[in-house]
Amino acid sequence: MRAQDGSEKRSATEEAARILGVESVVLVGLPDQHLDTLPIVDVITPIEKAVREFEPNIIYVHSGSDINKDHQVVFEAALVAIRPKNEYIEEIYSFYTVGATEWGYPRSFNPDTWVGFDEKVMKQKLDAFACYETELCEYPHPRSLKAVENLAAMMGNQCCMEYAEAFETVRRVRRGEA
Repeated sequence: MRAQDGSEKRSATEEAARILGVESVVLVGLPDQHLDTLPIVDVITPIEKAVREFEPNIIYVHSGSDINKDHQVVFEAALVAIRPKNEYIEEIYSFYTVGATEWGYPRSFNPDTWVGFDEKVMKQKLDAFACYETELCEYPHPRSLKAVENLAAMMGNQCCMEYAEAFETVRRVRRGEA
């Protein structure tokens, strides 16, 4: 598998976002596959900046169970950046990353939230994933298009839907009237 340079990854990300209808993408230029060599504050700071700028109600972050060290660092940095002090963040979920989450022994991904979708969205998902040419592998590798679709179908089967994304709740905050 050939590594993508920064410009190739940026282009792939922008094209995938366009396919998915994402309005805004923020890329901060941190070194791929080297986040564990940085001071953690260098990863926390851009996350905090994005959270202040966008004031999201829901945050999605890599699973802390991923075998990928960058994903682990992002998960830990995000937990610091999105502490409960942010009054607008109500829900934080971790997501499953093919080729990383399933290999994260001894920890495991334990989904408790599923979001179903149809064939049209599945096609968009596969088209977006295909933008990352250097990440694609031949079936039966989990980063093959067929395996990505199979996983979405399996997650859908878990909640009686055709396809689904599965998430693990990291934190959910319900703020009542004082």
